[in-house]
Amino acid sequence: MKLEGAEVKNIYGICSKIGGDPKAELRIRIPYYQRPYKWTVRHIENLFLDFFQNLEDSDEKEYFVGSVVLVKTESDEYYEVVDGQQRTTTVFLLNYLSFLLQRTYIEELISAWKIAAIPRSVERLYDSLKMIAALEDEDKVVYEDFCEKISERLNEIQDIDDETIRDDESDKLLRDFRVLFGLPLTKDISQKEIHAINVSNELKSYLDKYNLTLKYDRKSYNELLKKALSGVGVIYSSTYSPEFVINVELDKDSPIAVYVEALEKEFSCLKERAQGIEKPIKCIEQMINDISCMLDNLSFCKILTGNEQDAYTLFEVLNDRALAVDDLELVKNMFFKKYCNKSADKENVKDKNIESLDDLWGDTIFKGTGATQTQIISYCSSVYLTGTTELVTNKGQRFRDVLQEKYLNKKKTYEYDDVCLDFQIFQAVRMITDKANLRYQTEYKFALIAENDINKSIVYKTLNLIHAMSYSAVLPALVNVIIRTYCDVNDDRPLNMEKFGEYLDELMNGSEKEGYEAVYKCADVLRRAVLLGKDYQVPRKIARTIIERNYKDNSDSSSISISSDDFETLKDEYQIWTRNWRYGSDKQNFRLKVLFLNLYQTEKTDKTIDFKVAKYSLPGDVEVALDHLDAQNIDMAAAEKYFEPEDTTLLREDYVNSIGNMMILDGHNNGDKNNKPLYQSLEYHKKLANHWLVKEIEEMLNDDTYSKSINSGVEEWRVANEKFFLERTKRLQKYFYAMINRKKGEDEIKIED
Repeated sequence: MKLEGAEVKNIYGICSKIGGDPKAELRIRIPYYQRPYKWTVRHIENLFLDFFQNLEDSDEKEYFVGSVVLVKTESDEYYEVVDGQQRTTTVFLLNYLSFLLQRTYIEELISAWKIAAIPRSVERLYDSLKMIAALEDEDKVVYEDFCEKISERLNEIQDIDDETIRDDESDKLLRDFRVLFGLPLTKDISQKEIHAINVSNELKSYLDKYNLTLKYDRKSYNELLKKALSGVGVIYSSTYSPEFVINVELDKDSPIAVYVEALEKEFSCLKERAQGIEKPIKCIEQMINDISCMLDNLSFCKILTGNEQDAYTLFEVLNDRALAVDDLELVKNMFFKKYCNKSADKENVKDKNIESLDDLWGDTIFKGTGATQTQIISYCSSVYLTGTTELVTNKGQRFRDVLQEKYLNKKKTYEYDDVCLDFQIFQAVRMITDKANLRYQTEYKFALIAENDINKSIVYKTLNLIHAMSYSAVLPALVNVIIRTYCDVNDDRPLNMEKFGEYLDELMNGSEKEGYEAVYKCADVLRRAVLLGKDYQVPRKIARTIIERNYKDNSDSSSISISSDDFETLKDEYQIWTRNWRYGSDKQNFRLKVLFLNLYQTEKTDKTIDFKVAKYSLPGDVEVALDHLDAQNIDMAAAEKYFEPEDTTLLREDYVNSIGNMMILDGHNNGDKNNKPLYQSLEYHKKLANHWLVKEIEEMLNDDTYSKSINSGVEEWRVANEKFFLERTKRLQKYFYAMINRKKGEDEIKIED
């Protein structure tokens, strides 16, 4: 890591070299990915309250406001702010307010001929200006000449005996001061509104001459900041306490309004501290001194690096994020930088286009997305653009690294249409997650609802299945094929997102549509792999092959398959996980519920399972429970009614928590059943539906091979034995396996031993 160092500095030293001078010219740049200033009046108020409370409670004046991560390269005069924009902008605005207060204060000092205070005040004003305007050398000469000669001019004027000449020279000095620091040439407080307009007009002309020491890569934001700065002013005289005036229209939540409201709040906090000071001159002096105290003692932990990627890493560490919104902004900035560096568009066109793209990114693609959906969108989009299988969902830095190395660095040109199309991939993935109705805290419940819905396609169900299983590395394979298939069929550039949405609606609902065979095939392949495999490894291997051959720059539907070797592995794994399965967590139980739900929708005759008519199904919104046929917990008052292994060395839970003792039931009946023994539990299943699976259980329970009859003299019942659970496990294994491997369009399947 190319870390140059870290040290605590106030705003004057924030752009100095590590270990260098305590003061340096402010030159900070806000990159494209950062939106404008957004601190509220509450943030400002808290800063003032905390700072001055600390001043009263502690001998230490220094007040730590947080870290700022900066990047400085040899080729750039400005320091790029990766983290800490809000804090540095607040202090920049505070210094600007100091500039406004000081210049009207000095104006009044000259008018009242208070000579002693003028020279030092002019020097402080110039210091404030240098923190606002990036002055060229020739500008500095003019200001420094004025500062150096102000004392001499004051003395010369004071020594003039002729009162008329002395007044003329005094007026000339005042005029020179007003011109040099952007004040109106005349001042009439009695016409406050007119004077406020004149102040703003002069400020606008004044600020237009200079670049600001705080600038944005996005040039329109520089104009917004200047418009805000020139839209405010301070009116003050020897008989009129300082008043903050606004002469610009403020649209709610606009960048201009945020800047102005921050300045206004800073002013009101200062004015409140000067409350009770009757003389206007003492009031403004108090306000100026308070700002000076804050600027001197508001300290940042400045972390400086010469490498942008290192700065991003530091940003992530300091903010303790995996893929938060701020990290998305860094991803976005990579695209913006590539566009700005590799596009032939003019600067004003770039700025306009970036504004449009920024709105698409923040207000459409990622609007309202939580952390998990944000990760999925970013991850799947990065995989689609690059065709890489190296990524994992929660590593934001890797997204950037791979996008940069495997995608953006390969582009010699990068025009607006290119970046727009790339952003639309993120939008397309967002639409897929929305159309599939993926949930991020109730994923098991909604995946089961999807499985139980006969009107949803295999694509819809598979997306929900993979998501609920948390097989994040598998999901991009299906996402890639969905987007790639659309692009193969439709020659949209940029994408017609309305048309893409209609395409997704067709994929997610109803019967299969012609032309999209690759998508349905991919969903079928991944679905089988997920349901057969003991874990994510073989499905991920299959997904990798699909991803590497189906992404933005490549299409190969022949890669969408399961190799014979992988299939043999999956068959073996299926036998292992179904044999060893035990009742447990929601995640553990979820896949078995999926298999039962699909089997529940069939009929069975002899050794044939029929899928033509879904005679049985649970209500679509019902809670799907995985029910123990023979209760997991015994009612000890009737212990003889429950299964117990004949071999006392065997554990009862190994049988009752196995697949052979499981059946699905709606939540209501499952709650009512409440620890009933097997022979009684069947009544609740019959109440729901006299399903063939239930009939089969009943037949086995009445078969002496799998159970025994017990007669208490008052009541007779049957209790299952070990063979019951072992045999039913084998049968369910066969049923599930046949169902999972049903070929496309196959309405009937034979059950093989």
